[in-house]
Amino acid sequence: MEPKYADQFRVVFDAIRQLMSSNVVEKESIGFIVNEEEGEYQQGNS
Repeated sequence: MEPKYADQFRVVFDAIRQLMSSNVVEKESIGFIVNEEEGEYQQGNS
């Protein structure tokens, strides 16, 4: 590897290592929650 590119690659690989080792933060789910035993849906006749 050419010396003039070595520093640039070092910066890139250091950033990749940092991203790979960072702790993953659990995200809050989005959407809605249905609190039903069973859905009341029509079957058949449309």
